[in-house]
Amino acid sequence: IFKNPETTYNQPTAATIMIDLSSSNDYHNSLNDVKVLAAGISEALLDLDIEHEIIGYYADICPEMLMNSVSNHFHRRKHSLKTVVFKSFQDENNDGIENIKFKIADNSDGESLKLVVQRLSKQPANKKIVFMLSDFMPMLEGGNNNLLTRDLQNSIKYANQNQTRVYGFNTADEILSSDLVDIPCVSINQ
Repeated sequence: IFKNPETTYNQPTAATIMIDLSSSNDYHNSLNDVKVLAAGISEALLDLDIEHEIIGYYADICPEMLMNSVSNHFHRRKHSLKTVVFKSFQDENNDGIENIKFKIADNSDGESLKLVVQRLSKQPANKKIVFMLSDFMPMLEGGNNNLLTRDLQNSIKYANQNQTRVYGFNTADEILSSDLVDIPCVSINQ
C-alpha cells in the first residue's frame, strides 16, 4: 500500500507519531482503535531502536483570542493550538499512550504538522518520519476550511522540503482523495 522508498536501517532515524485529538476523531473511531494503532507503530519503532515521540494535537476556543480584532484570513483567530506529549524522545517506553483522550475541540492539521517537522529537525538523525493519525479534515469554528486544507497541503510540502517523510493513517470513514493529501495514506476503518 505504501510506496517503497529505499530503506537503510544504519542511518540514525527519528520519528513522531502525531494524533488528531479533535472531536471528529471521536465521531469516526473508538479511542481504543487509535491507541492500539499508536502502540503498534511505537512498538515497531522501539524494536528497531528508532527514537520517537508520541504527541496529540487539538485547538481549543480561546476567550482571550476572541477579544482581539484579527483578520478573517487568519485561520486560527479564535483558537489556541494545544500539543500533548504522550511519549518524549527520551522516554524508554510508551506507557503514556494510556493517557490519550479525544477532546471536545477542533484541529489545525497543517499548523500541527509544521510544528512536528520543526521539532524533528532538532533531533540528531539523518532520516525523519512522521506517522500522522488523523481524519485529514482540519476544522476551526469560524475558520476558512479551504484555507485550512491548503495549509495542510503546504505543510506536507514543507515536510518534504525538510527531508521529513510523512505517512498518513486516515481515521475517517471516507477514503481520502490524493488531491487532498499527497502522502502515502491508508484508512484504518476500511
